[in-house]
Amino acid sequence: MCGICGIIYFNDTRQVAGEQLSAMSSLLERRGPDNSGFAIKGAAGFGHTRLSIIDLATGAQPIFNEDKSKLIIFNGEIYNFRELKEGLINKGHIFLTGSDTEVILHLYEEKGRDCVDDLQGMFAFAIYDLKERTLFAARDRLGQKPFYYYMDDEKFIFASEIKSILATGVTSEIDPCAVKAFFANQFIQAPRTIYKNIKKLRAAHTISLKRGQLKSGRYWEMPLPATDDMGLSYYKEELRSLLSESVRLRLISDVPLGAFLSGGVDSSIIAYLMKRESAGDVKTFSIGFKEKSYDERSYARKVANHLKTAHKEYEVTYDIDGFLTDVLPYFDAPFGDTSSIGTHYLCKVTRENVTVALSGDGGDELFAGYNRYLAGKLAKTYLAVPKALRKNVIENFIKMLPEGAGYYGKSVLKKLKLFIDHVNRTEANPLLVLTTPFPARELDDLLCNEFKALLDDEACRIYADEISEKYSKLDIVNHMMYTDINTYLPEDILVKVDMMSMYNSLEVRSPFLDHKLVEFISRVPLKYKLNGSRQKFILKEAFADALPGEIMKRKKQGFMTPVSSWLKDELKETARRVLFDDAASAGAGNIFDSKYIRRLFDEHCDRKIDHGLKLWFIFVYKRFEAMRQSGALIK
Repeated sequence: MCGICGIIYFNDTRQVAGEQLSAMSSLLERRGPDNSGFAIKGAAGFGHTRLSIIDLATGAQPIFNEDKSKLIIFNGEIYNFRELKEGLINKGHIFLTGSDTEVILHLYEEKGRDCVDDLQGMFAFAIYDLKERTLFAARDRLGQKPFYYYMDDEKFIFASEIKSILATGVTSEIDPCAVKAFFANQFIQAPRTIYKNIKKLRAAHTISLKRGQLKSGRYWEMPLPATDDMGLSYYKEELRSLLSESVRLRLISDVPLGAFLSGGVDSSIIAYLMKRESAGDVKTFSIGFKEKSYDERSYARKVANHLKTAHKEYEVTYDIDGFLTDVLPYFDAPFGDTSSIGTHYLCKVTRENVTVALSGDGGDELFAGYNRYLAGKLAKTYLAVPKALRKNVIENFIKMLPEGAGYYGKSVLKKLKLFIDHVNRTEANPLLVLTTPFPARELDDLLCNEFKALLDDEACRIYADEISEKYSKLDIVNHMMYTDINTYLPEDILVKVDMMSMYNSLEVRSPFLDHKLVEFISRVPLKYKLNGSRQKFILKEAFADALPGEIMKRKKQGFMTPVSSWLKDELKETARRVLFDDAASAGAGNIFDSKYIRRLFDEHCDRKIDHGLKLWFIFVYKRFEAMRQSGALIK
């Protein structure tokens, strides 16, 4: 893993300042603590920070081609680089390093922008042609590695993180539409970011820049579901083969590696395949909480004992203030996914032992693992109940029942309320298939009139809506899954994994996100993913002999964090200060309706209704805004 950044002036007489490039790179040091490199060629300058994984001796960047006419800076891993390199050598290309980075550069010489079609891995890179003064940049298919950019009439600036761009003096005006998207969908969909003038390259897209003219295009898309059925046996065999190969490729490393192990199906299968493909011990890592209902360590321990891995587990003792002050601002934007807290600590303890870790990310989106996919399937049955009975009797009765003080969505009653909310939203608008902290009516209550006046419906039409509309003709479960894979996965799950792993200088590899595997899974009929009420059916069937039955049969728990409890107890006074003290939330006072927030907070603390998720999103946004106003985000 690495950090990349660059500045290109459109006027050739301009000179990139080394001090400015150095300032940008210094903010990416956590991504690349091992060394840094620079190349300044008049009006263009590029910086790179390196976390050394492959070719420790000669893989420093930027890397030039044979005649020094082109250079590349690269963040990621190309798992098929050895095969590609052999083919390029046969065509006469000369290599000076053993790195995967140089392979991309020579492949670009050979195929131009079509080079991305051959790359198997996670990546964000920029190639600069010194003769033509053109830039070509690309981001991997599923969106594992980030690429942000800013452009005006004079220059183009890009980096792996927003803070690096802000360090150049770019203004940081908030985009009201992005704020709305954050509370409506729990993430901000690329190409939009929280800032009006900073964009994010979409997953599976490239950009070409020449003389101030920018062009962008998509180069890959997950295939639509197939209509034929090859039979369960065929899909099981092919899945085992492709996932095994994906894991094998991700074991290529010149530094120690291990795996996250939660005790869930996805991470356990990855650990099993690592054990089968590895000659030595496999190191696995898990974390747990003192709150037993959130602690999965006993399941992880059973898997580790079954596979005989070198396992380490840790009980998380949270330094909440430290997380809020040091870690949360690292995201450069408001980020509300509470599992980022656990992910940070898992990455932290894992990095104390290894430099690379394999994870099970992507398994839920690809194999219908989320409970809301099952809810989507069941919605048709519920909607068959007469509307008057649903609205006047069933739903009114459920609303009257007390929720208790547990985690949002954890109790049976809360799951039932979430189910009804989902059904009502999609009944009113079939495109609203994403989860949301604030459904439309509550979002209207949250935002003050002054802020809502800034929102133009057409301007705020977000890419997530376009994606949902694109897949709306699929059955409801596939509609939800495809929308998630193109929105929630790259903009929430993979942002969380990238930022928390990079904060801890740990590389995380995700075998389920190999694009060849993803393309295959898209052709597997839905009935083999969600079979009746059995989720991840094909995955469990394919590896039924690999793990204990108890692991294969257990319900999905998810990487939950007890923020609802914290907001009532140890975080209560901090939350009160951030939510209601104007000094602590400077700049955010003209966005929210304070009376609405007060009602949420009081009901939550009085244990009447669990508003933990909603309060956390408001809390996170206000913390972000206060730190942005103080300049604490750029550090």
